[in-house]
Amino acid sequence: MSFFDWFRAAYPEQIAHDPTTAVEMERVPLPPARDLSEIEVVALYLALEERGETEVRDRALFAVLSHGLRAEEVVNLNVEDYDGVRLTIREAKDDSTGTVPLSRQAREQLNTYLVQHRSEEGDLSPDSPLFLSIGRNRVGQRLGYQGLYYAVKALGKIAAEQAQLALERRQRIEQGELEPDLQDRWGQFNEAELKQILTLLNVHPHQLRHTFATGLLLRGVESLHARTLTRHKSEASFKRYAKRALSAAAERAFYQSIGENAPE
Repeated sequence: MSFFDWFRAAYPEQIAHDPTTAVEMERVPLPPARDLSEIEVVALYLALEERGETEVRDRALFAVLSHGLRAEEVVNLNVEDYDGVRLTIREAKDDSTGTVPLSRQAREQLNTYLVQHRSEEGDLSPDSPLFLSIGRNRVGQRLGYQGLYYAVKALGKIAAEQAQLALERRQRIEQGELEPDLQDRWGQFNEAELKQILTLLNVHPHQLRHTFATGLLLRGVESLHARTLTRHKSEASFKRYAKRALSAAAERAFYQSIGENAPE
């Protein structure tokens, strides 16, 4: 279309009118939201415990991503963008800048990371990167998109590997080869949940944004407020997050109408 528009402008005598104006373009539906289930989120938190030297940073990173920020927005954050309560997004897709309030748990994790950050780097200037890379050759440098992507993928890999081991242990327990271990935190999941966790091998950072948006609606936050928090410019682009919330609300209404409590 851009070439056609240029051609018409450059050679108006060749084409008197635009024949495409009578053609109705087919609307391409938005892909469904790829939000994570509660089980998958719990598994990722468990995986954080095995991140070694990057655990403190990764907990803060995961907390921020879990508040709906895009990966590019996170890596562009500076120290001055966190005021102890909320984050200010100064660079964003489609100029969707704004502020994002953080939960108490997220604030605690980010504060803990900043204490460690300052103990290692000394006083931080306002324009210092909020998140630093911890790679061998990038110590002290701003965390980039690839580093953030790797950190989330590493969590998914740990969770999937632990789920696979838990499935194997469960099978051996059922066969009488092992005694149940009450200290095994991955043993809290049933077989179906462990198989669901295996899919985290393909987890992507943007899924945490989807999870945040869907979670707001599931908790009853008005669509306008939810869209303000996620900084979506249009209601149309936000609609895909409402599907799961509407389904859950309809299910609750169904059980209420027949006088039963909704199953957990």
